[in-house]
Amino acid sequence: MSRPPINVAVVGQGPNQTAWKHGLALGVHYRSKYPGPYTDRVDVEGIAERYCARVAITGRVGETLAELAWMHRLEFYRSVGRFNLNARWNGKCGKADVFNREEAALKAARLVAESFTYYVLLGHEVARAFGVRGDILETKFDPVHSKNYLLFPHPSGINLFWNEPFNVHRAGKRLREFLEDARRRAATKP
Repeated sequence: MSRPPINVAVVGQGPNQTAWKHGLALGVHYRSKYPGPYTDRVDVEGIAERYCARVAITGRVGETLAELAWMHRLEFYRSVGRFNLNARWNGKCGKADVFNREEAALKAARLVAESFTYYVLLGHEVARAFGVRGDILETKFDPVHSKNYLLFPHPSGINLFWNEPFNVHRAGKRLREFLEDARRRAATKP
């Protein structure tokens, strides 16, 4: 039996290239499946953005987080809110993906206005968009908005933090503590 959802939002930078291409393919498929006079009005990129929002923080990143939280990935996906700050894949910049900071700051402000009180911020760029400064695996409390943040290293293949087994252990422990604190506080609320 799965646990009830907890008041945690996991926030990443944006969709990866594979998810974006799949979303575009869905849009093209939709356009060709329903031909007619309004076919040219089908917003292929809009369909791709909605698809990417639906599958945010899944794939390898979501599986890694679920493993670190000692949860089955589907249980993890159902238990937390999953969001990306960029709606689309913006291309490559070296080994990393391009990150639109302006779009990210606007989306972060909208997410803070939502009912989540716990946020797992994946990487320094995401934390910067939320206006949170600190070290990796540090928790921060925002008294203005009553929000708790965990600055978490981005679980991508290019982040060298994950090369050390001790770091993996530390990150998993910190993530589980953060999720447990959120679960405990949710259980004590009236």
